[in-house]
Order: sequence, then C-alpha cells, then structure tokens
Amino acid sequence: MHDQCTLEDVRRALDFLDRADERDIWIKVGMAIKSEFGDDGFDLWDCWSQGADNYNCASVKSSWKSFKAGGGIGIGTLFSLARECGFVFERRALTAEEKQQSAQERVARERRRALDTERQAAEEAAWSERIAVIAQSIWANLKPMGRSPYLGRKKVKAYGLRFFSGPLLLVERGNEVKMLTDWTKIKPIFDMPKEERERQDIKIQFFKKKHAALPLMDIDGKIWNLQVLTENSKTFLRHGRKSGLFYWIGKPDPGKPLILVEGYATGASIREATTIGERYECPVVVCFDCGNLMSVAMQLRERYSEQHMVFAADDDCGTEGNPGITKATEAAKAVGGGVWIPSLNGELEKVA
Repeated sequence: MHDQCTLEDVRRALDFLDRADERDIWIKVGMAIKSEFGDDGFDLWDCWSQGADNYNCASVKSSWKSFKAGGGIGIGTLFSLARECGFVFERRALTAEEKQQSAQERVARERRRALDTERQAAEEAAWSERIAVIAQSIWANLKPMGRSPYLGRKKVKAYGLRFFSGPLLLVERGNEVKMLTDWTKIKPIFDMPKEERERQDIKIQFFKKKHAALPLMDIDGKIWNLQVLTENSKTFLRHGRKSGLFYWIGKPDPGKPLILVEGYATGASIREATTIGERYECPVVVCFDCGNLMSVAMQLRERYSEQHMVFAADDDCGTEGNPGITKATEAAKAVGGGVWIPSLNGELEKVA
C-alpha cells in the first residue's frame, strides 16, 4: 500500500501526530522514517520533534544515528499511528509515466538506503575496534582487589572482577575518545555547562574508586568492552560491542554443565550455590542480557559440542511476554539444553 509513498506523504502524516513528547512514539516514528528514506528523512523528523516540550537537538541527532536504515520498523508504522489520529493515506491512480518515475525513485531510494546501511555498519565496526582498545587498556590498569557497594548490596563475591582505584573520565568528541585520570584535567570538563558540552558534541562517562568491572569477551578471549558496576547500576562503555560476548565465572569442565545467566550477580550467586566445599563448582557464563543468550549459546555449542547447558532464567513475570524465560527457553531448545528458573523452588525443566 505504501510502496509509492513520498516525503510529502510523511509530512502530511506527521501533521496529524501531536505526540513527539511520547518517547515510544517518537522513537517509532524516527525509525519508520529512516527505514524508508534513510538520512533523507532526518530533517522532517527533526522538525516534527521540535514540537515536543522536551526537544533536545543533541538527543535527536544521537537517536537518529542509532537507528538502522531498513530496520525492523517500517514506514507503515508511521502511517498506522497517523491513521489513529485521522490521517488518510491518499493515493490516486498514476499514469504510466508517473509509475515509471515512481519506480525509478524507489530504486534510487533503496540504493541510498543500502549505502546508508553499509556506512552505518562500517562506522559501528570501527567504533567496536576503537572501544576494544580502550577497554583493554582500562582493564590492564584496574586492580584485582577492592571494595564495591554494588557487590555488597547484591551480597556476592568478586569472581575475577577488577576495581577502579581512582577517577577515570572518558571524553567522546566526534570519532575520538580520550581517557583522563588527572583530576586537574577532569574538573574543567565537569565544570563545563551541559549546554556547552552538547554544543561541542562532547559526551562523557565517569568512573571512580569502588566501581568494579568485568570484561566482555569473545569465544577466543579477546576483550571488546567492559561492564562497570557502579554504586546502584550497571553500564557499558559507549559504542562498545555487546552482541555475542560473555564473561566466564570459572572454567569449562567436561564433567559439569555450563550454566548460562543474564547478569553477573545472578551468575555469582549460582556459582556460590553450586559450590560444596572445594569439590563442586559449575562454570557460569554471564551473557549480560536475555537477548544475548542465543548468540552466546550457539558459539558455546560449537566449541563445546558435548557439554550440557542449563539456562538459569530471570523470571520477568511483570514484563509483557516474560522475555527472561522466553529467550532462555528459545536458546535452550536451539542447543539441546535445560531451563532452570531459580525462583521456582530450584526446579529444572528440560526443554529439548
């Protein structure tokens, strides 16, 4: 139905949508426009975004950059949202000449979209390599011993984690990231008004003493990113890779199952729960989120073909679709593993 849509159709649809201050709608509209028109659609989305009371130019640019041209949300999503507000997608019968011109425009648009996708993939790969170097440098300079409020609150031990012994500020500007550890150089960045940092396109990440970190590694042990455990939360190095990466607690043992979990605290708790003196400790694989379970499991199945796998699933019963159990079950079926929901009295469900 929308194969002949134009930017003018998008502009008319946006005139019916007065919901730019609703983040979910705002994101969907941006993704839909970029999916169909690539970077040619940015100005329209930006102009529409300015109707929101919380409009932020830097946030608009950053979010647009993160959208993937040709991604999962198509232009039909935008028109569907607009129809709910009274928009009618008008399409008159075209002459043969107009049909030919429309077809040529679509081919040109698809070509630009493919180039946008290729460029974006190249930029993401470059950033991944850039952040990998930074992550490896930070990791090499962290301390093997330290205290962490996060670990104390979760009541788990530090299995291989390392600790910051002083301040570290990552300053991103353009395609460069600098690491600052000297407070005399860090302070001027903090003192700079937020508006000025945004104007100069400066983004920062700050870590300090008592923050702990664990590396995100590939199947061959290369460090690509870090997850930092702050006082109350977890964060990754910006622009760093996460897909397909994981962290070992313990080492693989042919006589013991691999237990795959989402987060470190869950993994550390399970490691301790499977320890009987010094005789029995199951190796645990931290996958960082439920969406990463499948990718990690497939790699481990290829490398450890005979190893039994158990997925200790997070029970996200308060979230639609319960992604913790759903994703764990899908991954378990793919590799012939079992699903263990620790909250259900330790029961183990074999799903494949």
